[in-house]
Amino acid sequence: MATSKKKPEPTYLTRTEYARHRGCTPSAVTRAIHKGKLKRCLVRRGRRTLLNRDVADREWAQNTAVYIDSPLPPKAKAEAEAAEGATETTETTDDNEPRSVSARYQAARAAKVKAEAESAKLKLKKLRGELVDVADVGRLCSDVFSTLRRRLDVLADRMGPDLAPITDPAEIRRRLDDEIRAALTDAANGIANG
Repeated sequence: MATSKKKPEPTYLTRTEYARHRGCTPSAVTRAIHKGKLKRCLVRRGRRTLLNRDVADREWAQNTAVYIDSPLPPKAKAEAEAAEGATETTETTDDNEPRSVSARYQAARAAKVKAEAESAKLKLKKLRGELVDVADVGRLCSDVFSTLRRRLDVLADRMGPDLAPITDPAEIRRRLDDEIRAALTDAANGIANG
């Protein structure tokens, strides 16, 4: 006598029930549907639209972003723990803890999302003028310091004849200070206007 295995009946959930299953808000599920991230899982039952839980879970994993701080929903966490002990291949981490394929995938996906977010922040700062290229800063500094050096190199030749007849050390110091301060002020203005 042969026994045939029946395929388990799919579980259909409302948006609120599916949100509870995922551990998110119903509005997050609605947004995913409106953005086309959940398509194949939708089933019409009269006037209601239900979600096939298994298909929705696969679509959710493929099409939605995973954030580093977001916890796994309770049911998904239990399923992941059960799967880790079952057939998935594992590797060990630096702490010698086993790490499943899905955990590595989630970590890689979270790292990718984090990198994309950091890249977007940098682009925004550059557009706002809060961030400049290192090469531009290097050129500006080089120009300013070259000008400052040229101005200080000729200081002795330019001021020597004027200072030679002065016998008061305080007066000589004052004039040198004024000239050096003027050169430094020009350098600072060059940086500010850069």
